[in-house]
Amino acid sequence: MEETGAPEGYEIATKITFTVKPDGSIEGAGETASSVTADSNLIVMLDEASKTDVQISKKDTDTGDELPGAVIEITGSDTKGNPVIFTEENFNKEGISEGGKTITFTSTEQPTLIRNLPDGTYTIHEDDAPAGYETATDITFEIKDGKVVPGTAVTKETSENPAIVTMFDKAYKTDVKISKVDTVGGKELEGALLQITGTKPAAEGEKAKAVIFSEENISSDKIKDGGKLIEFTSGTEPTLIRNLPDGEYVLYEEAAPKGYELATKISFAIKEGKVTGSAVVSATSENPAVVVMKDEAIPTPTPTPTATPTPTPTAT
Repeated sequence: MEETGAPEGYEIATKITFTVKPDGSIEGAGETASSVTADSNLIVMLDEASKTDVQISKKDTDTGDELPGAVIEITGSDTKGNPVIFTEENFNKEGISEGGKTITFTSTEQPTLIRNLPDGTYTIHEDDAPAGYETATDITFEIKDGKVVPGTAVTKETSENPAIVTMFDKAYKTDVKISKVDTVGGKELEGALLQITGTKPAAEGEKAKAVIFSEENISSDKIKDGGKLIEFTSGTEPTLIRNLPDGEYVLYEEAAPKGYELATKISFAIKEGKVTGSAVVSATSENPAVVVMKDEAIPTPTPTPTATPTPTPTAT
């Protein structure tokens, strides 16, 4: 007996052989968990549900790097529309919800392996995004006949390795204007040499990393130190810095305009695309936030009065 077409969601069983003897009895040997039961003349062929491994990848939209720190949930429904019940066959016990309807895990620097998934449709939901990133929209993928069906989220599918299903996160980004003004008059000051550095928000237990600037932020001639520094000279209008990611930033004045004292460094922060800090004087949805650094004019020395000489009396 040979199975030429298995039910949906099942693998084709290995053929089995049996013999009917002259006395009407049956004998034979089953293979792959199938069997021949002589006492009841029952021949049993067992089908195993199609199953496959899948790797879930969480990446940065721009860089393509794996993103640690995202809290991901997976649910599924089988080919009949019933919820897939996950077990330790699929994932470690700690990541499986009570009742088995959800797998929850936190992304790392490597894709996360989910084992032995049966045929069905699965949804990946991001419950919490890493610091500095927007929460992604849910994505789905399908497994049919033990294979992951190609789709927009399926980024790798081979016979040697599990398919990779990728969810991308977009970093928050915002524009900022840097203004250098006179303390008294409030007019823009030309000629100040300014520098900006930044650090990205760090996940718990990790060290903060430097923001690496690129032409996405400002012209390449103003990017120094391997991208860790922006350096520019103030003009008659505030200087626009584009697409800054969430993080902590410091603005330094390396050289003040002629006639002005060097200003103390100032800090500002960007969180979920919004700019905050005592130096922020404007932040609206229509215009980039404006971060202001003020310079004081060097005091002009007060001239010391010259004493008038006493006239010498003229002899009479």
